[in-house]
This record gives sequence, C-alpha cells and structure tokens, in this order.
Amino acid sequence: MSDSVQTGESISKKPFLGFLVSKASFLNATKATKYIAVPSHAYTKLNSTYFHSFSLTNNPLLSKKNNELKRRLKQEAKQKEKEEKEATKKQQNQNAPKQEEDENIDPNEYHRLRIAQINHLKATEGESTVYPHKFHVSISLTEFVEKYSSLANEQVSDDVVKIAGRVYSKRAMGQKLRFYDLRGESQKVQIMSNANFYKNQDDFVKINERVKLGDIVGVVGQPCRTKAGELSIRPSEIIILTPCLHQMPHMHYGLKDKETRFRQRYLDLMMNDWVKQKFVTKTRIIKYLRAFLDNLGFLEDILNNF
Repeated sequence: MSDSVQTGESISKKPFLGFLVSKASFLNATKATKYIAVPSHAYTKLNSTYFHSFSLTNNPLLSKKNNELKRRLKQEAKQKEKEEKEATKKQQNQNAPKQEEDENIDPNEYHRLRIAQINHLKATEGESTVYPHKFHVSISLTEFVEKYSSLANEQVSDDVVKIAGRVYSKRAMGQKLRFYDLRGESQKVQIMSNANFYKNQDDFVKINERVKLGDIVGVVGQPCRTKAGELSIRPSEIIILTPCLHQMPHMHYGLKDKETRFRQRYLDLMMNDWVKQKFVTKTRIIKYLRAFLDNLGFLEDILNNF
C-alpha cells in the first residue's frame, strides 16, 4: 500500500481493503488539510478511528493534550465546588444560634455562671422577672395528656392552655425551632417552640437563650401533635418560673452512680421515675393499712412520739 492518501475516484474503483491507509500516511495528509473527502458509500466501511470526523482533533498527540486539559479543568471545577460548599457551611454555622455545651462545663463553674446570670437579670430587669410572683395553670400535665391524646398527627387544637413543669431536655432545629421535654406528675409533654407562632421574635430569641435544663417553666400555647406523632404544645409565651442553679444530668445518660443517688435523694427522684413510683407505692400501702386498722377500731401508737 502506498503512503499517499487515496482519492475519491481511486476509492470507488478499488476494493474495500485497497483504500485503507496507514496511520503515518494519514497523519501526514492531515497536516495539509483539515478534512478529506471520502465517498458516502464507502464511509460506513471505513475505520472510525481515522475517518469518523477527519479532523485534526483525531491526532493522538492533540487528543492526549486535550484529555489532560479536560482532566485538569474537571479537577479544578470539583475543587472550586468543594470550596464553595465549605464556605457555605461555615457561613451557616456562623449564623446559627450558639448553643452552650452545658454538659461539658464543670458543675462548680456552671453554678457560678448561673448565679452570675441571675444576678445580672435581677439588676437589669428586676427580681420579678427572674422569680415571677405567680403563674396560673389552667390544666395539669396528666389532664393535658388525657384530654389531647386523641389529636392526629400535625393537628393543632384551637384551645389555649397554660401548663407548667420542669425542663429535662432541649434541642434546636435551625434558628426558629426549639424542642423541650417538659415533665411533671410522671408525665411528659413536648414543647415545640416555633418563632413564627411566638408573640415576639426578640422575646423568642431571649427566652430560648435563658432556658436551661432543670428550670421550672410555665407555657402558654395550643395543644398539638407533631408530624412524628409526639404530643406537644405550641407556645406563644414561655415564662421561667424558677431557674435551676445546679447542673442537671442529661436524660440520655441518666443518674446511675449509687453514691450520688443516695446522697442526693431529691436528684434521684427527679431523674429516675421508677424510684419515684416505689415511694408512691410504699405510701399507698401504708395509707391502706392505716385506713384498714382505723375501721377496726385500732389506734395508732403515738406514745413513742412523746
């Protein structure tokens, strides 16, 4: 086979194998012209490696450079996209409300900081703000659970109620949503505090920064049930009735240390409901026995008390 490129006339007269050109002759031909004319009836039978587009881009050297350039551009685009995501995430973290990691603070330091915060609020806003005189509860937590347990998911009641209890956990979902676990009377009700339904945006930010674990709070709002099926109250106002000055154990870990449980019995009753139920059962047994003996005419021995 000659090193020259076959013309269209010679291609049409010669058999198929006769007009296949070598790689070297094709490269030499492409230096002079960008495209080579090939009959349409012979195009489908030609090797696609050299005759598909007949352009200079089919040059292996140029293709190698183009592939390297594409790879670098792709790598630079990925790096730029990664940097933009990191910058966006960093900006979101800066804009997000700062949450104090109270669990990681030393108990003595926590107590000192809490006392300082209370004294500052007394000096700036008055003692009645820190310790309100009264808060009228319209319904107990037990009655709240019994009355509104029939609510369907994402259903909000039209009733406006007032409840109170102790905060056992707090969680944040973005800047405008806070969740609290309110417990009392061996019942639990979730507070779903949403800035869109709070009475004032500034008050929403202020009260959610002040509420700590262990605080006794009063809540004014509407009973509802979340999408996940949790019975909750959507507050329009939250009032701290009694701030907790000491660090409270996290509900996830609980209180398991025996020495702490027996030395601080009040904390054991607060954290472990099963311990409280034991005391309640013991009281009921003693009450039943006393009533039974009273009905039989027995008198309680009170001489030992003198």
